[in-house]
Amino acid sequence: MHLLLLGGVVPEGYRGQATVIAIPDSGVADTVFQRVQKLFREDRRLTGFAAHLLSMLAGNATLQQVVDEAYKILGNPVFVFDAGFALTAANWDVMSYDPEAKHFIENRYLSPKDMKAINFDHIHQRAMRSAQPVLVRNPNYQGDRIVARLEYGNKIVGHIVMTETNRPINGYDFKAVSVLRDVVVQLFQRDEFVRNSRGFHYEHLICDLLDGKIPLGQQLQERLAYVDFHFEALTYVVVAELGRTPQFVNPSYIRSRFESLLPGSCSVLYNGQILLIVTRQEKEAITRREIAAFCKYCEEENLYCGMSNPFGSVVELPQFYRQALRALELGADRAGLYIYKDYASEHLAAVFCAKEKPEAFCHPAIRMLVAYDRKQKTELAKTLYHFLRCERNVVKTAQEMYLHRNTLSYRMKKIEALTRLDLEDPDTRQYLMLSFLVNSEWESL
Repeated sequence: MHLLLLGGVVPEGYRGQATVIAIPDSGVADTVFQRVQKLFREDRRLTGFAAHLLSMLAGNATLQQVVDEAYKILGNPVFVFDAGFALTAANWDVMSYDPEAKHFIENRYLSPKDMKAINFDHIHQRAMRSAQPVLVRNPNYQGDRIVARLEYGNKIVGHIVMTETNRPINGYDFKAVSVLRDVVVQLFQRDEFVRNSRGFHYEHLICDLLDGKIPLGQQLQERLAYVDFHFEALTYVVVAELGRTPQFVNPSYIRSRFESLLPGSCSVLYNGQILLIVTRQEKEAITRREIAAFCKYCEEENLYCGMSNPFGSVVELPQFYRQALRALELGADRAGLYIYKDYASEHLAAVFCAKEKPEAFCHPAIRMLVAYDRKQKTELAKTLYHFLRCERNVVKTAQEMYLHRNTLSYRMKKIEALTRLDLEDPDTRQYLMLSFLVNSEWESL
């Protein structure tokens, strides 16, 4: 028991039974009493705040629910960032009118410019070294801030920022932010436990599968069931090679944007890449509009991405992961999305030419036309290629080659006279197109 005795003498009976402070001067006594009363009220308020947040934690409240409740008590908005500087929770509605806050809300992560601004004169680094919440005055932002690091297991997993938006910061706020910090850390630990308690989270499972650490068969199926991860009738792999992007990128933010652009997907970090596994029902294939939006985003962010053909079995994942990489290898001359089906023919030609000489495989008619073109300075081989590519449509071929129809007709008659080809035979047409594919000599004439 602790007693404050104003204007009196400590009774003999209380000595040894309680902590008693006696203040005989009534003027000083009033000041001391007011201060003690203020501390007592703050302590009760802080205790109530902590108890309320802990009850929410025990009731499986989400991080966003805790942050929303904290605003009601603190009166100032709160940001919660993870270790990758992605904004994971905030008082969205409250901060929407603030230009600085609105910028963070729209981007959901700190850009390189933001990183430079918040670390002015190493302010943020100093705040992250402090075990207690720190008052930050940054000339790049209006108002003061309280910054507290989120740490467990000797590892910083993020930080909290309370901004001086609605009212000035006072001494109580530092204690309240400390309580909020401890609850948020518990939430982070709980979420990690939930993930890990499933045996293997799907991210670990996918990485192990790509690394060949899981035997195909019953063990793989058991692990898939354990993490509750399902491959639908149509599954695609998208690979983003972050090493090709010239500027700083925030993987957490990129993953979030990828998953929003292609619903039904989950992302994985693997060997410096972001893997996006997109699963769809058979009648819900990725649409052209989704591909166009995804490609536009990749171009805007200077991201290089490859997409595989769809497949339907988890055991095929490593094969189609390599297929997405092949699309990048064959097509990526600038940022964007490269789809394997657009480069399948080039892949086929590359594989074939690695084992066979293209000259030996090439149809004799094409070799004849190439030799004739080189000698006569004509374009008969090129004309035959476009004619076959346009399904023998004279009008379409003439448009594609910017030729008059009479000129095209003359060239086709010349080709027929030189080669005696039967273009009505589908096997002949297929052989010719494969020959054009593996032998690019005609393109340089």
